[in-house]
Amino acid sequence: MDVPSLLSDSFSSIGEGESGEETVIATAVLLMNVRKGKFGNVARMGNLGGKFMKLARTLKLNIHSPTTMSILENADNTVQEFISAHRQGSIKSVFPAEHLNSTVKEALQSGNTTVRKLLTDSRFLK
Repeated sequence: MDVPSLLSDSFSSIGEGESGEETVIATAVLLMNVRKGKFGNVARMGNLGGKFMKLARTLKLNIHSPTTMSILENADNTVQEFISAHRQGSIKSVFPAEHLNSTVKEALQSGNTTVRKLLTDSRFLK
Protein backbone atom coordinates (compact mmCIF):
# COMPACT_ATOMS: atom_id res chain seq x y z
CA MET A 1 0.00 0.00 0.00
CA ASP A 2 1.43 3.35 -1.01
CA VAL A 3 0.32 5.42 1.99
CA PRO A 4 1.90 8.78 0.99
CA SER A 5 0.09 8.88 -2.36
CA LEU A 6 -3.15 7.73 -0.72
CA LEU A 7 -2.86 10.54 1.81
CA SER A 8 -2.15 13.07 -0.90
CA ASP A 9 -5.25 11.92 -2.82
CA SER A 10 -7.31 12.24 0.37
CA PHE A 11 -6.06 15.75 1.11
CA SER A 12 -6.70 16.96 -2.42
CA SER A 13 -10.29 15.71 -2.44
CA ILE A 14 -11.22 17.09 0.99
CA GLY A 15 -11.49 20.63 -0.34
CA GLU A 16 -14.21 19.54 -2.76
CA GLY A 17 -16.89 19.71 0.00
CA GLU A 18 -19.84 22.03 -0.11
CA SER A 19 -18.75 24.36 2.70
CA GLY A 20 -15.89 25.32 4.98
CA GLU A 21 -17.56 23.43 7.82
CA GLU A 22 -17.50 20.22 5.76
CA THR A 23 -13.81 20.73 5.10
CA VAL A 24 -13.11 21.14 8.83
CA ILE A 25 -15.07 18.01 9.74
CA ALA A 26 -13.54 15.94 6.95
CA THR A 27 -10.07 17.07 8.05
CA ALA A 28 -10.86 16.16 11.66
CA VAL A 29 -12.00 12.67 10.63
CA LEU A 30 -8.90 12.29 8.49
CA LEU A 31 -6.62 13.29 11.37
CA MET A 32 -8.44 10.95 13.78
CA ASN A 33 -7.89 8.05 11.40
CA VAL A 34 -4.22 8.95 10.97
CA ARG A 35 -3.80 9.16 14.73
CA LYS A 36 -5.44 5.76 15.17
CA GLY A 37 -3.20 4.31 12.45
CA LYS A 38 -6.16 3.51 10.20
CA PHE A 39 -4.53 4.39 6.89
CA GLY A 40 -7.01 2.25 4.97
CA ASN A 41 -9.82 4.42 6.36
CA VAL A 42 -7.90 7.54 5.37
CA ALA A 43 -7.50 6.32 1.81
CA ARG A 44 -11.18 5.40 1.49
CA MET A 45 -12.29 8.64 3.12
CA GLY A 46 -10.90 10.89 0.40
CA ASN A 47 -14.18 11.56 -1.36
CA LEU A 48 -16.34 10.63 1.61
CA GLY A 49 -15.89 13.81 3.67
CA GLY A 50 -18.97 15.35 2.10
CA LYS A 51 -20.91 12.10 2.48
CA PHE A 52 -20.12 12.06 6.23
CA MET A 53 -21.52 15.59 6.49
CA LYS A 54 -24.65 14.74 4.51
CA LEU A 55 -25.26 11.63 6.58
CA ALA A 56 -24.81 13.60 9.82
CA ARG A 57 -27.34 16.15 8.60
CA THR A 58 -29.78 13.45 7.50
CA LEU A 59 -29.57 11.71 10.88
CA LYS A 60 -29.64 15.07 12.73
CA LEU A 61 -26.41 14.33 14.58
CA ASN A 62 -24.02 16.81 16.17
CA ILE A 63 -21.12 16.80 13.72
CA HIS A 64 -18.74 18.16 16.35
CA SER A 65 -19.16 15.16 18.65
CA PRO A 66 -16.67 12.28 18.83
CA THR A 67 -19.68 10.00 19.39
CA THR A 68 -21.07 11.11 16.04
CA MET A 69 -17.76 10.34 14.35
CA SER A 70 -17.84 6.76 15.63
CA ILE A 71 -21.45 6.44 14.41
CA LEU A 72 -20.59 7.81 10.97
CA GLU A 73 -17.53 5.57 10.64
CA ASN A 74 -19.69 2.53 11.50
CA ALA A 75 -22.94 3.50 9.76
CA ASP A 76 -22.86 0.40 7.54
CA ASN A 77 -22.13 -2.05 10.38
CA THR A 78 -24.98 -3.92 12.04
CA VAL A 79 -26.28 -2.53 15.31
CA GLN A 80 -25.06 -5.67 17.11
CA GLU A 81 -21.50 -5.13 15.86
CA PHE A 82 -21.64 -1.44 16.78
CA ILE A 83 -22.91 -2.12 20.30
CA SER A 84 -20.30 -4.83 20.84
CA ALA A 85 -17.48 -2.52 19.80
CA HIS A 86 -18.60 0.91 21.04
CA ARG A 87 -21.42 0.69 23.60
CA GLN A 88 -22.04 -0.96 26.96
CA GLY A 89 -23.33 -4.48 26.47
CA SER A 90 -26.11 -3.91 29.00
CA ILE A 91 -28.07 -1.82 26.51
CA LYS A 92 -28.86 -4.96 24.50
CA SER A 93 -31.43 -5.94 27.12
CA VAL A 94 -33.49 -2.78 26.46
CA PHE A 95 -32.63 -2.30 22.79
CA PRO A 96 -35.57 -3.03 20.43
CA ALA A 97 -34.86 -6.49 19.00
CA GLU A 98 -36.22 -5.65 15.54
CA HIS A 99 -33.34 -3.23 14.99
CA LEU A 100 -30.41 -5.41 16.15
CA ASN A 101 -29.75 -6.88 12.69
CA SER A 102 -30.22 -3.65 10.73
CA THR A 103 -27.39 -1.24 10.00
CA VAL A 104 -26.70 1.65 12.35
CA LYS A 105 -27.85 4.07 9.66
CA GLU A 106 -31.15 2.22 9.13
CA ALA A 107 -31.77 1.99 12.86
CA LEU A 108 -31.24 5.73 13.35
CA GLN A 109 -33.47 6.52 10.36
CA SER A 110 -36.29 4.39 11.79
CA GLY A 111 -37.43 7.24 14.03
CA ASN A 112 -37.44 5.08 17.18
CA THR A 113 -36.41 7.37 20.06
CA THR A 114 -35.14 4.48 22.22
CA VAL A 115 -32.83 3.35 19.42
CA ARG A 116 -31.55 6.89 18.91
CA LYS A 117 -30.91 7.45 22.60
CA LEU A 118 -29.06 4.16 23.11
CA LEU A 119 -26.85 4.63 20.04
CA THR A 120 -26.06 8.33 20.36
CA ASP A 121 -25.97 9.11 24.09
CA SER A 122 -22.45 9.26 25.50
CA ARG A 123 -23.66 7.72 28.80
CA PHE A 124 -23.61 4.34 27.08
CA LEU A 125 -20.05 4.50 25.72
CA LYS A 126 -17.64 1.73 26.70
